[in-house]
Parts: sequence; C-alpha cells; structure tokens
Amino acid sequence: MSELKRYLQFKIDALDHFGMTDPRYNVVEKFLLEHGTFSYGRPLPKGYRYRKVKNCFQNAYQLASNKNLTYCEGFAFRHNLPLAFEHAWVVDDEGGIIDVTWRDVTNTDEYLGMAFTQYQLDRIQLKTKHYSVFWGNPIGITNFDLIEKLKNKEPV
Repeated sequence: MSELKRYLQFKIDALDHFGMTDPRYNVVEKFLLEHGTFSYGRPLPKGYRYRKVKNCFQNAYQLASNKNLTYCEGFAFRHNLPLAFEHAWVVDDEGGIIDVTWRDVTNTDEYLGMAFTQYQLDRIQLKTKHYSVFWGNPIGITNFDLIEKLKNKEPV
C-alpha cells in the first residue's frame, strides 16, 4: 500500500476510533480510497511553467481549460513532508501528472484523486462558485451531494 493510502486509512481509522463518524470528517478520503486513481508524480514537463503557490484548484482548472488536459482533484503526499494535502493537478493523454503548483515534484510524490471532464468542471463551478470540486465554497466544506452522485454513477 502506498504511503498516501496508508496515511488516509490511518486518518479514517483514528477518527472512527474516537467516535468521530460524522461523514464530514472523512467522506472524501473514504470515497477516493475506494474509487480514486493513484499515480506517482514527475518533474514538471517542458513547456509548462509554475503558477501561484497555494492556488492549486484554480491553477489546475485554468490549465485544464486552456491546454485541453484532464483536471484531477484529491490528495497528494510529499515524502519530504509526510502529510496528505487536499490538492488539484492535471494529467496528460498518457496519464502523466502535471503539477504546476508544487515545486520540485519527483517520482516519489504520490497522488490519489478523481478526474473530471471540462463539462463537469464547468457545471460544478457554476453551482459552487469555486474552483475546488470536492471541498466546495468556501474551501473546507465538503460537497456531499457531488460525492453521492459520483458514488451512484449519476451525471454531475
């Protein structure tokens, strides 16, 4: 099991152990462990430039929109700072990660997330008025309705 998956499972188990079973504490973690796609990072490919730090959702949304790439959102884990962060990135046609927010990404950094089409992104942004898919508006408030639709394979 990857370090990122192990970290998320530990968080879920710890919250459960202390009786914090309210879904707002770990619904995204549980959903992505079951339905998400895992990948390792890679250095920023040629032809891309770094964008504003701490602005991953907007950076990824704009890059996906302008470069015809696929937006992904979920958690990322850096081995030099062993914590899972809510994060967004894009992937190219071969599934390679392009992360224009984090500096010095390596092939040991881990990503677990879900891909969204541009149509889905636009609909979600119109509804929430925020670039983040899972964490809604303001950041940190989970989009429970979206997760239920995704679980049930309903259109978003």
